[in-house]
Amino acid sequence: QNQNTSRSNAIIDFLKKNGIQDKDIRTTNYSIQPQYQYDKRPPCPILSDESIPCYAGVNALPRIVGYQVHHSLEIRMRDLNNVDDMLQGVVSAGANQVGSILFAIEDEKAAMASARKQAIEDAQKKALVLARDLGVRITKIAGFSESGGGPIYYDRGYGSAQALEKGGMSAPQVEPGEQEVRSVVTIAYEFR
Repeated sequence: QNQNTSRSNAIIDFLKKNGIQDKDIRTTNYSIQPQYQYDKRPPCPILSDESIPCYAGVNALPRIVGYQVHHSLEIRMRDLNNVDDMLQGVVSAGANQVGSILFAIEDEKAAMASARKQAIEDAQKKALVLARDLGVRITKIAGFSESGGGPIYYDRGYGSAQALEKGGMSAPQVEPGEQEVRSVVTIAYEFR
């Protein structure tokens, strides 16, 4: 537990020194679990009394040989330009597992509102073209509905970070790609 505390504190200190705010560092798990060893019983001695049962090769009761401590942190980074350096830094500070990298849109509501606005404008343009081609005019909107989802996330998980420590290997180049927000609107227009 002392080793884990030392490493965890070093990682958190590294993050804060490199611009990660307190509100963007969150503990998601802290657990201590016993580690068991299952020993085989020694072979049965040669017994003269056949009435004494022998359980050779049957596993004895497990015994605790140590404990494993897990301290998981979730880090939110807003500057994607230094993700690579941050990965290398947390491993150097003592992290032995790094994973579940997820790129997300920080303000999903604003992104959805913008996508909806664009979808409505596109629908209005198509309705005006259709009205012109039909020789009618739009009098009012008779109905509206919206469907579609929020952002589409691409999860990029990375396994053990031990490879980053060994042999002076550098951090992987992490590419955020592109996030997509969709809004599908259906507008019913009344024509005259």
